[in-house]
Parts: sequence; structure tokens; C-alpha cells
Amino acid sequence: MSCECHKIDWLSPLKNGGVGEYRYLPEFGGGIHTQCVGPVAMPCQDKVNLGTMTNEVLVSVCKYIPGEEGSLFPKETFNWLLSEYDPPERQRTQPL
Repeated sequence: MSCECHKIDWLSPLKNGGVGEYRYLPEFGGGIHTQCVGPVAMPCQDKVNLGTMTNEVLVSVCKYIPGEEGSLFPKETFNWLLSEYDPPERQRTQPL
């Protein structure tokens, strides 16, 4: 099983005003990616969600694991995801 994550424009939510809509890169058609459907490519996490890839395979083949050392997943998008799901006001109230 191979990683197709390189076909997704992972910066697209930041380009479209923070809407969690991912698009394919222009060389792969530029259309909207629908989670767990495709149609152009299926990111590794979608494959795990569908049961066509295990977590173990994902860790060994995926080059776009958010937050992992050496990951090709954009840090800007990772930081945006963190801020969307863990707002700064909540982060400040958590113990150090």
C-alpha cells in the first residue's frame, strides 16, 4: 500500500479562509477532496478509517503524519488544526 498524501494541497484550508476543505494539487485536478471518498486519491488516514490500511502500515509508509519529526505535513496547517480544536483560551487554563 502506498502513500497518496502528496496529491493533497494540505495548505488549502489556510488559503480558503480557514474552511476545513482540502483540495487536490493542480497537477491532480485541483478538485475538492471528500474524506473517505476521494475521488482522485485517498490520504493514509482515510484508508485507516475505511479499514484498508492499518495504523502500523500508516506509520511505516505515510510521509504526512501531522506533528511527526520529518513529516511533510505543513507545520502551518498543523498549527491551524491545533488552534481549531484546542482554542488558546482553553490552552491557558490547563496546568503546566
